[in-house]
Amino acid sequence: GCEAAAIMNKEREGYRATPGTSIVLRLDPGKLGTLDLCGAVEKYLFGSRVPVYYNNKRIGWTYEEVMRAAHEEQGEKLYELTPKMKEEFDRSFPAVSGQYPKLAVTVIPLDTEEDQVLPELSGVLVRHDLHFGQELQWKVKDQTYVVRGSLVFEARDKQIRLSVCNKTTRDDHICEWEYLKEEYGSEKLAALEAEFAKYSRCPKAEDMMEAWEPFLGQMHLKQAWRSYHDNQQERTIGFSVAELGYPDIVQVCSGHPHGYNTYVYRGILAGDMKDHRFNLDNDFIVLLVEDAWKPGVDVSRSRISELPLHALLAVNGVLCKYQVKDNIWYNLEESVVHLGRRIKLALEEWRELKDSRLDKWFQKNLDNVFLEMKQMLQRDVKDPKSDRPFLSIGYHGDYMVVYKYFRVYLQDKYRMTI
Repeated sequence: GCEAAAIMNKEREGYRATPGTSIVLRLDPGKLGTLDLCGAVEKYLFGSRVPVYYNNKRIGWTYEEVMRAAHEEQGEKLYELTPKMKEEFDRSFPAVSGQYPKLAVTVIPLDTEEDQVLPELSGVLVRHDLHFGQELQWKVKDQTYVVRGSLVFEARDKQIRLSVCNKTTRDDHICEWEYLKEEYGSEKLAALEAEFAKYSRCPKAEDMMEAWEPFLGQMHLKQAWRSYHDNQQERTIGFSVAELGYPDIVQVCSGHPHGYNTYVYRGILAGDMKDHRFNLDNDFIVLLVEDAWKPGVDVSRSRISELPLHALLAVNGVLCKYQVKDNIWYNLEESVVHLGRRIKLALEEWRELKDSRLDKWFQKNLDNVFLEMKQMLQRDVKDPKSDRPFLSIGYHGDYMVVYKYFRVYLQDKYRMTI
């Protein structure tokens, strides 16, 4: 109310009292292709260097607010399930009641001396994980079951998913019990269920008498036995992460509509750096960049089409250091066009990085990664079909851009012997 208005007026008066220029824009939302101008501004505005107002109301976060909040929440914090969630957990998994997982959230500010790879490039990395005190498992006859957890982050629905898995066998060809009912009829399945209930472990086919005859030759008895018990134990529940009450900075950095790797140029969201999005990714990074690292974007402003080489390597370096799956570039050697550029850049472009601040950061922070890549290239590689050695300089792991950079380094530092 009055207090908020006083703070707003003080902030605006303080800004206008300093030397500089204030800009006021009067816009026609209809001509901009949106009837909700405020919503459009809130969607794209983030980390601006000055406060922004819409009809005298503050909107968005400033750069200082983002980084201050990130430092306040820096490090790993654990969040317990709410009492209501715990009740649902106990109802769904009575064999392991009371053994609740916790959500671990790690906030990493990227403006520190350790992680600010380039000047005018900072941001926030947010990591999510589920912590179980111990493996949540139990036995049902000769089958062992376990609760597995995953974090499913989709556009507006971020959930902890918990489900029961059979740990005894790993057979991907198990038919679901409900499917068998449709295929063979409820009466035949009921007879099979009644027979299964008599045994403490999977019986032999000859002991099943006429109950197994309709299925003979159609499937293995062990598969039916497992399907029957899997159906009895099947449970899947989901909890909204937002209900755990973690701080605003985590929700904001994990909730951008453009995706997981968000690039923000001078306070405006430029888009997502991923070509492919996976709803099971647990890591989010928001890069806040200034003049030198201006991106190219597509017409919709929802996807990055080009990045300066320094910025691209810096982003990949941070992802590599913290082992975040990058997925930003694929198939380097096929010269597939990604981010609007030919990946086979001239060697001179890569050599410009030599002895730069970025180069020194790579050497200090990614030594172990480069050692692993070097050892991979030094190994004798056998053709699996002929068992004869063959030369391969391909790399099929993550962090393809970092690997490309490393290969350029090797070209100048080492002599290749075949």
